[in-house]
Amino acid sequence: LTKKKLKIPNIGWHNLVLSETHSSFKSVNFFKNFKTDDSFYFVHSYFANPSKKDLILASYNFGGHLIPSIVGKDNFIGCQFHPEKSGNSGLNLIKNFISI
Repeated sequence: LTKKKLKIPNIGWHNLVLSETHSSFKSVNFFKNFKTDDSFYFVHSYFANPSKKDLILASYNFGGHLIPSIVGKDNFIGCQFHPEKSGNSGLNLIKNFISI
């Protein structure tokens, strides 16, 4: 990845890249009906960078930087983006979360 100097806050739409660990996450139904071309709405000036990389379930490419966007452990799931503002893609994740 070519890394660029980035303007923050990051405001915009990005596609998620699922990590290899997402399929072993016990709440794998969280990603039911997920499509690689789904876009999610981000508004932030910071990001989580967990020391245990296997907690990262999805990331996104921001100017050549792979930024964690979904983390999960046990029965906890955290999103860096706003699913409630992400149209049908976000509503799908919310629906999946509720059904877990």
